Amino acid sequence: MQRRAAVLVLALASLCLSMARADTITLTGTCSPSVVNATHDYIEFNLSNSGNGTATDILLLPKISGASSYNQSVSANILAPESTLQFMVYAHNLSYPGDYAENFLVEYGQGSSTFIALFPCLVPVLARTQSAVLIEDVANSSRSAYNATIVNPSYPVNASVQVVVPEELTARPSAFNVELNTTVPSRISFNVTPLASGVGTFTSAIEASYVYKGMHYASLQTFGVSIGAAASGGSGDITLLALAAIIICIIALIAFSIARGRARPAAKTGDG
Repeated sequence: MQRRAAVLVLALASLCLSMARADTITLTGTCSPSVVNATHDYIEFNLSNSGNGTATDILLLPKISGASSYNQSVSANILAPESTLQFMVYAHNLSYPGDYAENFLVEYGQGSSTFIALFPCLVPVLARTQSAVLIEDVANSSRSAYNATIVNPSYPVNASVQVVVPEELTARPSAFNVELNTTVPSRISFNVTPLASGVGTFTSAIEASYVYKGMHYASLQTFGVSIGAAASGGSGDITLLALAAIIICIIALIAFSIARGRARPAAKTGDG
């Protein structure tokens, strides 16, 4: 009887551990450095999953600068752990030659939940350029307040600066016109707040672009915005479920132990 009870306890404990192991999806998005032109008329976007969970119902929403996109969206069924999807985003109506900051929104599912992740990257259109503008020291000064320092070590320019966040967040202000010279760094301040309650760390970006002598230049700096607690996008709800599973299993183990103690026969007395 004691051996059977021990087996039941081990089985219950194993079930608890199984329930507590939460699958996570960790996505990384990158762009090919190939120059987009009349013969190579697409942007190659690669989406990788280094987590142990499977992303489903994937929808890529490209936000393209410096060109018009034939692809309003590109979809895929699943992205399994340790695998990569390759998307081709076809472009036309190319404008000034040079580098452009592009943004790729990825909507994906995990269980019954849906998440949106942002992946910014620099893409050369018609020609490659090297921006003189550097974005550095992106800092979360207090709660929703952020500051960024922008420097220009080469020549004066008028730059357009954008703060880009995923759809779960909003940035105010999100656009700046900044006059950059070679001696005094520029500093921008903005606030990032969630549009709804949630938990996670969301990739966001600051982009600075300008046109100089007929060429387009762009700089890009990504930063993370943590809401609620530091957790990768897509894992927040699952983590809460895992915690609930642990609590339920502990209660079940305690209840089983109490029931087993009550069911134990009383010790015999006397000679019998």
